[in-house]
Amino acid sequence: MMLVSCSLAFTILSTHSVSGISTSNVNTTDTVGFVKEDNQRDTISLLISCFATLGLCVYSAVHLNVPRKTEGNCRVLLRELQWCILGLFAPELMVYTAWRQLASARQLCLEIEEAKRKKEDGAEAREKVHSQTMLALAPKLTAPRRQ
Repeated sequence: MMLVSCSLAFTILSTHSVSGISTSNVNTTDTVGFVKEDNQRDTISLLISCFATLGLCVYSAVHLNVPRKTEGNCRVLLRELQWCILGLFAPELMVYTAWRQLASARQLCLEIEEAKRKKEDGAEAREKVHSQTMLALAPKLTAPRRQ
């Protein structure tokens, strides 16, 4: 939904006509600064299209956790917007966050495997104790009762 609204906003903002730049009027030794809008592509439209493209790329790369049921749509949208702004200005922080989540997930998997192994070892130990108890009680259980 956010992707569609950003695409629509980009399309609306960049609807003015842009014609090609002719090379006959351009002096290659002069440095060109801010270019006002005329019949060619100006600096503002160039910046808007760059930031919109970059923003959509960052938005498509951000994979947030599933929101809680009690969290409203506005809150989710605000959180997505915060992460997208962070991704625009500090992409290394997003990479670091993803790396830490991966490391945490791997650590959790190791802990779960260890807990399963301990549980299986515990079950084997309980089974061994149970079988030893049954062997110890077997003569008493199979002996005839005295009346």
